[in-house]
Amino acid sequence: MLLISNKLDFGFPGSHSLAVCVFPPGSPFLRSTMPEESKTCTKCGGTKALDDFTVDRKKQDGLCIWCKSCIAERGAVYYAAHREEKILRVRLYYAKNSKRLARERREKYRLSPKPDSAIAKAGRARSSGLLVPESCEQCGSTENIDAHHDDYSKPLEVRWLCRSHHKRLHTELKRLEKQPNMLAWM
Repeated sequence: MLLISNKLDFGFPGSHSLAVCVFPPGSPFLRSTMPEESKTCTKCGGTKALDDFTVDRKKQDGLCIWCKSCIAERGAVYYAAHREEKILRVRLYYAKNSKRLARERREKYRLSPKPDSAIAKAGRARSSGLLVPESCEQCGSTENIDAHHDDYSKPLEVRWLCRSHHKRLHTELKRLEKQPNMLAWM
């Protein structure tokens, strides 16, 4: 049994008495104050670091009972057994929702004038030597350089970014599209 006491009673007026907390062994309060550094997977039986387990808020310790590698193995086995069903399900979904999906794609690209043609024009200009790749604006790398268009209506006005920074930029732009109030300050 653990006794935590912050009792400050000096026996004169104005002194403070704080509560005394007693926690029985196995109490969840004690577990949260004393974190474990490893956990045992119930599938493979291996004792692994906590980073090797995914988060599961329903569980008492907040972690899944199977390690990440056992979960991945189970997913691969399931996919191999149900591959054709999954492919059929995806094809049926796209067949059933093709009009809606096409409308959403049109709406997405309505805001920017034909990004595919701007990318193609920049690619042709790059091949002909009209556009010469420079180093990445962010890190200075000269490998895997992409041309980024801030405005697709100006196909030859590009910013040079390495592949990883180009992907990060588009990920951030997509995130900001989902939060329109964040685009106002840009």
